[in-house]
Amino acid sequence: MSFTESIETSDNKRQFLATTIQQMADEFKDDEDTQKTFNNMLDSLGHTAPEILDSTWRDLFNLGMQYFSDASNPTHEKVKNIYNSRYMEYVKLYKK
Repeated sequence: MSFTESIETSDNKRQFLATTIQQMADEFKDDEDTQKTFNNMLDSLGHTAPEILDSTWRDLFNLGMQYFSDASNPTHEKVKNIYNSRYMEYVKLYKK
């Protein structure tokens, strides 16, 4: 992979992750604390080194386990489904 391809891949990964975080945040439009948490993640993502972008998935997983793990809550289930579907798509796109 050339340097240019590496930069493009990093930019694409970063955008994919940002979209995922935003989709998850959109499920909590009326919850200021949760919005702040997701906005902090987006800010951190912007400063994350390309070689550790993949670790953002672990951070999202840990956040979900800590705060969004109530299976009886439809919003939590929707966020879990967003995470799972986006992660599977990410793996197909970037983990070849």
